[in-house]
Amino acid sequence: MRYHKPFDLVQRQDAIARYRQMRGNAKLLASQFSPRDRAERTSLRTYRRAVRMFGEALIRPDSEVDVNTLNDFGDRAVRSFTEYFQLRMESDV
Repeated sequence: MRYHKPFDLVQRQDAIARYRQMRGNAKLLASQFSPRDRAERTSLRTYRRAVRMFGEALIRPDSEVDVNTLNDFGDRAVRSFTEYFQLRMESDV
């Protein structure tokens, strides 16, 4: 678990940096590694949704941030990002 209670300023700064990085990755995937089939589109959509939900979890004040939800959406984003690249590698073979 990357984030824990009490959620503080240092964790928020880390989460914001992670969110910005994930959003940049989503844009990069869409532009330079655009999906070629339905499975890749679904995986990219799942990644974007997880990134969006991660960002929405950060809107709350520090005392109200649900760190379990934040960790869950961060993990989902990583899994779907990895799945997307696995699908790309399989289609390149």
